[in-house]
Amino acid sequence: MPLLTNGFASHEALEEHFETHVLIQNEFPSITTEDEYLEKADKFLTEPLNSATTEQCQRLKIDGSRSDIVRYNRITQEFGILSIHNFIRTYFIPTPTGRWSHGFRTNYDYFLWNCGRRR
Repeated sequence: MPLLTNGFASHEALEEHFETHVLIQNEFPSITTEDEYLEKADKFLTEPLNSATTEQCQRLKIDGSRSDIVRYNRITQEFGILSIHNFIRTYFIPTPTGRWSHGFRTNYDYFLWNCGRRR
């Protein structure tokens, strides 16, 4: 299946995200390969926005220009960031508690914080 994004910025970035979010943290139990992970991330970040389940923001750079697109699904808890140059920065299922927690009360709070960041 052809990608609608430019994928990750490098194969090393894809390997690192796959290892962390699929192999170590087991966030996507049905995914077994890097290609499956990449396709799922690509689909999540490019599919038409369903406002009943998914929110998206476009955060600003420090100079005020448009930058990353941040997307979060309230049902599946999927979270992803797509750069202004159409590269996948990250794709995972965040967690507010436990070993790999992000430190916010909810995943939605984490999404809102990312929307306000100035990359």
